[in-house]
Amino acid sequence: MTVKKAAKAGQSPQPPVWEWMLAALGAILILGAIGVTLYRAATREDTPASFEIQIESTERSRDSYAVTFKIQNIGSHTAAAVSIEGTLTKGEEEEESSAATITYIPPNSERQATVFFSKDPKDFETKLRVTGYERP
Repeated sequence: MTVKKAAKAGQSPQPPVWEWMLAALGAILILGAIGVTLYRAATREDTPASFEIQIESTERSRDSYAVTFKIQNIGSHTAAAVSIEGTLTKGEEEEESSAATITYIPPNSERQATVFFSKDPKDFETKLRVTGYERP
């Protein structure tokens, strides 16, 4: 009996098989997402924000030099207002310093930022370090 004939005869029409298949697929995806979320919550290590910094490029920018870097938060806590200090050193002597602040770095993510120097970083050793952050 077709859907139109079933409706006329007072019977409720059966949904097509493809609707059942899509409903099953949706249920599997939702249950899978819930399972992964619960697993990650149960096995997550509780570590403070921790950073790795990698210089990506140094370029001349009019009357200064731009040092672009990537910073990764490899900890399990979010860091806000992350302060980064860049220094140019020759031997033990610090020639110049610069600073940058990154607003927000979630856990297991990375951001890109730039510090500027008036002297050419290629003539010095360039060091970047995190000097502090807030825990939101």
